Amino acid sequence: MVLQEVSYSAEDYVGDLLRARYCLHLRGDTTTSRRLFDSVAAGCIPVIISDGVNLPFEDRLDWSQFSVSIAEKEFVDAGRDGRLAELLAARLGLDPDAAAAAAAAAAAA
Repeated sequence: MVLQEVSYSAEDYVGDLLRARYCLHLRGDTTTSRRLFDSVAAGCIPVIISDGVNLPFEDRLDWSQFSVSIAEKEFVDAGRDGRLAELLAARLGLDPDAAAAAAAAAAAA
């Protein structure tokens, strides 16, 4: 097996955020992260996969108006059952066939 070293610069990170329509946010070692703020600032819709997340300014912002939340178990079960593209398409309001094709293309890349 040959491993390639991959360089991921700050410019690459910002560019990816600016090109993305949706940004996936998985639970980390804290209940929120800088990535969440970065994605909102870049105009990317956060897709939050984290139970019990403490979203900033929850008392002032209705996060359901500009983000999507999916329970961790639902996300894991869909992945295990091969329904992840279907779940994401349903939650994001996408065509399921187009979402499945995009997921297959991403997996092949």
